[in-house]
Amino acid sequence: MPAQTQITFHNGVNVIGGTIVEVAYADTSVLIDFSSEMDSMDLPPEGLLALIASGAFPRLYDYLDPCQLAFPEDQLARSSLCQRAVFLTHAHLDHSLWLNWLDPAVPLYSSPATSQLLPALNIRGDFLAPPAHPLAGGALTRTITALDPEKPLTLGPIQVELIPVDHDLPGACGLRLVTPDAVIAYTGDFRFHGFRSAETWHFIDRCKGCDVLIIEGVSVSNFQPGDPAENDDFLSEADLASCVRDLLLANPQRNLSFNYHAANTERIAYWKDQVQDLRLLVLDAYSAYLAKTMTGLSLSWYRPDRSQKALPGLDPALELPLEILLEDRQRFFWQLDTAVLDKIGRQLSGGLYIHADAPPLGKWSLEWEPFSQLFQSAGLETCTLSSSGHARTLELQALVDAIGPGLLCPVHSSAPDRLVNKAGGRLLPEKGQSLRKNPRGVWTLT
Repeated sequence: MPAQTQITFHNGVNVIGGTIVEVAYADTSVLIDFSSEMDSMDLPPEGLLALIASGAFPRLYDYLDPCQLAFPEDQLARSSLCQRAVFLTHAHLDHSLWLNWLDPAVPLYSSPATSQLLPALNIRGDFLAPPAHPLAGGALTRTITALDPEKPLTLGPIQVELIPVDHDLPGACGLRLVTPDAVIAYTGDFRFHGFRSAETWHFIDRCKGCDVLIIEGVSVSNFQPGDPAENDDFLSEADLASCVRDLLLANPQRNLSFNYHAANTERIAYWKDQVQDLRLLVLDAYSAYLAKTMTGLSLSWYRPDRSQKALPGLDPALELPLEILLEDRQRFFWQLDTAVLDKIGRQLSGGLYIHADAPPLGKWSLEWEPFSQLFQSAGLETCTLSSSGHARTLELQALVDAIGPGLLCPVHSSAPDRLVNKAGGRLLPEKGQSLRKNPRGVWTLT
């Protein structure tokens, strides 16, 4: 590696998801996140080998575990790196999918909350892509080292600092990286309308005037900046909970069910407080386990399939049979998964179901139409409410303007050109391109 900063965009450019960015200086290298783009996330375990062979996934042999690649280490095209590390911005699958394929000798760092949440999400071994060969000790998730936010870690000439941001799950962070010749800010996924908006503003303060800003651009993938149509997806978390409460008040004699993204444990803790005087909140076993792990709350729960083993830490006294939930018309507000709906026909006909950022995430998804048909066939009225995990289009631009970077590089977006940099330059990287300064000190992509 050259004795100057080099930033390589290995994955996740001009598309949503799968971002892998490498920051290197001399013989030290760090990766940020380790996943696939959205259209390649349904592959079987051997899929990573297929992705590498096809060129769809980078040949990051300095980071991949040779035991998972089915050929010996001495055949890998490894470089002479002395220090390597991976930093995970948050636990969502489009940032974490292939972590179990990392070389166990490479340290993986995240915030304390992410280091707790990710193994919980993978408690059944079906969240992360399973490794081709078992991990040491039969672990389901590789070792993650918790790094306290805003306490820089020095790796050779690179200093890395996690800075919390607001997102729709606990533990999300952006990064601030300092090398001998550059200060680089990476937003990770962020928003301003959740429970931790002050953290995003603090990230802005910490990163003002950086040399390079790498920013996610999910919202500009779907909307032009300022498009009023995007407001439908941008209730605040507090407003979303108020809408849910209003629906419960307006429907006192109906079966009331919902679904949400189970990693958003802060949302479900807030909902519990908002509805506890109206109905008892009931989660499926997996979501109750996540809520217990991350918030300490012991919530009522049920098993969609009675043959499933109970997950650790759940109170048996709080388990309810599915049949009681199906028959209810006034006591419970319960989490309904499509796996249950497949089995029960029209037992919930006349009920109301609230879809609040659970999969499928929107009408743009290929799964949306069959999903909607399933509920229609069951005789359920559906209401879709959303509090996006991503900043609005104008907020994305406002963050760029507030930081005022020397160079802007949008990623994690299918329309990165919709963001501009009034304070300096902008480069739109292609997959596999590297960013470095030319002899005149100007950042260029090669």
